[in-house]
Amino acid sequence: AGPWRDQLINVRGSDEKLGIDVRDVPCVAAETQPGDVVIFNHNIYHASYGGNKARRQFAINVTSRARTPQEIEELDKYIPQHCLPWGPQVHSLQMRRTATPARMRHLEQVIERELHLARAEAGS
Repeated sequence: AGPWRDQLINVRGSDEKLGIDVRDVPCVAAETQPGDVVIFNHNIYHASYGGNKARRQFAINVTSRARTPQEIEELDKYIPQHCLPWGPQVHSLQMRRTATPARMRHLEQVIERELHLARAEAGS
């Protein structure tokens, strides 16, 4: 990462953090309409401004199963950065509760790594 990423990671409060108003943060707007699907690499810095309380967004992050030690390390870094507001896990309880065996197969590695990270943190 680095100082630039550390400053950019949360543009809220950009007037204090970056010295510019949020409307002046350099960006490219991807105009969308209800029902559009937007697909991009999650490593791209992204945000949404100007929504209201009725705004709905459904986001699904997908990746291939981590197999190499480097991929598992990257997954372990990804998990704490992307836990949802309603719990210490990436997937909501509803997503887990309603998972068929076929869907659970896609969730299980992240769930296993979450448990591994929680145990490691508890032991530290």
